[in-house]
This record gives sequence, C-alpha cells and structure tokens, in this order.
Amino acid sequence: MKKFIVVFLILCMTLGSGCIQKKVVNTEVRDYIVYNIGKLPEDLIMLDRHNIRQEDLLLCLFEGLVSMDKKGKIVPALAFKWEISEDKLSYIFTIRNDAKWSDGSDIVAEDFVNLFSNLLKNENNIYKQQLYCIFGARDYAENKVDFSKVAVMAKDNKTLEIRLNYACSYFLNILSQPIYVLRKDFKYLKEWKNNFSLILYSGPFKLDSILEKEELSLVKNQMYWDEKSVASNKIHMKNEEAIAFALADYKWDEIDIITNPPMNQINEFIKAKELFRSPSINGMSLNFNFNKEGIIKDINFRKCISYCINRKNIINNIVLGEGANSFIPSSIKSSGENKILFANYSNLDKAKEFLDKSEYKGEKIKLVYLNSNENNKEIVDEIIKNLKKIKIKISVEGYNEEMLKEIIHNEEYDILLTHYIGEYNSPIAFLEKWDSNSKFNIYGYNNLEYDVLILKAKLTGDSSEAIKYLSFAEELLYNDIPCIPLYFSKNIVGAKRYINGLEVNKRGNVILKKVYIHKQNE
Repeated sequence: MKKFIVVFLILCMTLGSGCIQKKVVNTEVRDYIVYNIGKLPEDLIMLDRHNIRQEDLLLCLFEGLVSMDKKGKIVPALAFKWEISEDKLSYIFTIRNDAKWSDGSDIVAEDFVNLFSNLLKNENNIYKQQLYCIFGARDYAENKVDFSKVAVMAKDNKTLEIRLNYACSYFLNILSQPIYVLRKDFKYLKEWKNNFSLILYSGPFKLDSILEKEELSLVKNQMYWDEKSVASNKIHMKNEEAIAFALADYKWDEIDIITNPPMNQINEFIKAKELFRSPSINGMSLNFNFNKEGIIKDINFRKCISYCINRKNIINNIVLGEGANSFIPSSIKSSGENKILFANYSNLDKAKEFLDKSEYKGEKIKLVYLNSNENNKEIVDEIIKNLKKIKIKISVEGYNEEMLKEIIHNEEYDILLTHYIGEYNSPIAFLEKWDSNSKFNIYGYNNLEYDVLILKAKLTGDSSEAIKYLSFAEELLYNDIPCIPLYFSKNIVGAKRYINGLEVNKRGNVILKKVYIHKQNE
C-alpha cells in the first residue's frame, strides 16, 4: 500500500499538480529529526572526492580548529582563539580546555599534528596542495623530509602553532572546510560502517547505530565542549539518492529536511512556508577535455560553445540561482567591480561566427554528465538545443558516479558537465584549480603565464596586489576558456514547519547542531 502511495505522489510531482499532503508529525511517537543525506560516503576520510551532502555528516560527527557560519564568517570551534603574527606567517591556536573526544579523553594539540600528518600523506588527497602554504608541507607530501620538518607544532597540550611559507590571507578559510575537522584512527574511518563504535568523535554528535536500509542513527555527543547548544538528542539520516523518492518521503513526513527539491515543487514549498534559501558559492560548469586530440583544442570552437549557452533559461526553468557571468561568484569580491565575462543569453550569430573560424568538420562531440541528479539531464538538454541549431553534432551520455569516474579517467569524452565549486570563501579557491599542477586540473589545461599569476597572488603579502594578479588570471582564463561556468546555485533546503534552528553555511553545508522539533503544544 505504501509503495502505491509513493508512486502516486511521484506521479503528482511529475505532473506538477501540487498534491502535497498536509500532515502534522506526531512528535509523541517520533521525537527525532530525519535528514536525507543522499548517497552514504565510502569512508569518513573524504579526501578523494567532493560531496557537499556527505560533508554534512562530517560536520555532525567532527569539528575543526575553526568553522564557517551562514554568512561566511570564520568563527571559533575547537580552538577558542588564535593569534596571527605581524608578518602573517605564524598562526597560534589555543584549544579549549573542555575540548574532549567522545570517550572523555582530552583533545590536545598533538591530535592536530597527527591529523595534518595523515592528510598530507594520503595519496588520494585531492586537497593537499591547499596545505602547501605551510612550511615543509610539500616536501613531506613528496617524501623528501619527515614530519618533524613540517611547521605544525604542539607548543604544549593546548597550544598549536602553524607557520607558513608566505602570508596566506585565506588560510583560516582553508581550515574551515569540512575535510579539516579533527579525526584520528584513520583505519577505522576507512571502514566506518563496520567500526563506527570504535571511532572517537570530536563533534556535536556520534554515530550510535546503522539501521535497516543503512539509515544512520546519530546521538548527542555528551563529551562535546558545546553540548548545551546541541538541540536534539538524536538525528536520523536517510540515504535516498533519487530526489523523487526522497520528496515522496518528505511529503509523507518520513523525512523532515530535504535539499534541492525539484523546481516544479518550489512553489508548493513556498506556500507551505517550508523553503529555506541562502546564497551559495557552488554551481555547475562545462569543462573541456584538453587531454584528448580533436576539435576541443580549437579555441574558436570552445568560444562557439560558450556563445550557445543560455544561462537565463537554465536559472529560470531548471535551477534556482544566478547566471555565472564570471569565474567567481558575485558574493565573493575579487575586485572593486564584478566582472561581466559571460552573457546571460545565448548569441547564436556570434556562435556561428566562431564556428566558421574553427576547424570543425562535422565530427560528433561527446558530452557526459552524472545522471543521479535529475537537473543535470534538463541542463544538458537545454545546452544541446542551441548546439544543434548551428549544426554541431553531439552525443550525450549520462552515467552513475562510478562509471563517470571511469569515463573521465579513460578520457572518453569531449565535454563534461560537472560541479563548479569553491571549497572556501576566496576568489583563489576557484582560480587555483586551473593551475597546471593542481590536483583538480584533470582536464589537461596548461598555461605557464596563468600559473605564474596564481603563484604571485599567493605569495604577495599585499591584498591589493593579489587582487590585481587574480584579475589578470581571470581574464586569461576567459581568453582560453578551459571551462564555461553556467550558474551559481542558491542553497535550497526544504524543512517542515515544526523544524527549528536550521542553518546553512555559505558553502552550502546543512548544519544540524541546533536543529530541533518544535512540538505543537510548546
């Protein structure tokens, strides 16, 4: 019977009829919150991929030196204060006296020393270059020195000093990312589903059990330093990957919090006063495969593709957000003015002009995308509509996560629709990814002049000089077009009206620390 109801609800959703069932949750029966995380992570290390929903789990279970609030401001976490030297090369963090692991043992500075050692030694860590601003970090990661030569030092049990190679103005932003939360015993984190009871937790919750269908049960960490601010004693996380089924569960009050509901349901959430919106620094882009010989290496062809993009149609009909008019979101100021590099509307006359300049001979182009996100298919359909109008032959293939990873690894594509992400709140988070040495640059783009500009922006201690270098780098990126940013999304979260205390940070992470059910008789 339940399956019939679910199918019926999905059909209603597809037809856009707005047949949302109104039902008040019986908080006497269920006094815990259910959040849909989507696909569960393979491990609790999460250094080889970026999945913002899976990082929500990290932020429930662990905490770092600092964190980011909903406005993008860096705030204290396990470190209650920090001091930055006058030359901006030394950071001294003071760890809270009441910071403890979930077993009651003290969290000490040496725990962070071990954390950084593990992060830098992890061969699959796509983020490790972010830490190369730390003195000795790169040499250690490349096995040239031992960790005693890395400037991450425990001055005493509660004092951690980190010394940098250069004045990195965004260093705290780097440390605020979920991947830098404090963890230990990485062997247990690797096989977390079998070893969750052995893991020591540093955050507001700890993993209590894994239920049927791998639903996670989290309970309050009584040893957490800010335990009094943790509003719920228990939170369940569901792993429903299909948004249609997650939405059906939401409408049936089996899920209380859901992210990125379909566009055709947004008005229903607004009418029900159950929609939570905030600015984001994440979006989507088209990335070109420079590792493969062919027409993609032709700059005129890439410019042709760029002029075919109609961002207005995408953000009006498919996703909530703003058109990506540059490589950096407008919410992150890179200079005194927001650059307009990409238009919101397509220009097919201009596209045809560049197509005629290119060496395109009618060969078929392969565009690939992740098919588990239902918006991706609609975005792709919108893009190829204009490509076909100017007689570009294109094949489109959607893959699951594992298959897509293999396709990318084997370079069996020409264009990839993918997430366009800044992990931290700084312009360089977006631009440094196209450095030829970046682990994120798997597409083969290489421009020495660009690399030098990014390096100069990092090394200069003058913020105005850094802005100038980044501005030049962005213009160079526009001239080369290794990727085409499409849009920057809004953080869209559906939450039942009985849910209070929900926060979403600027990165888009759903923060569950202060979330609770507001009972009807309160």
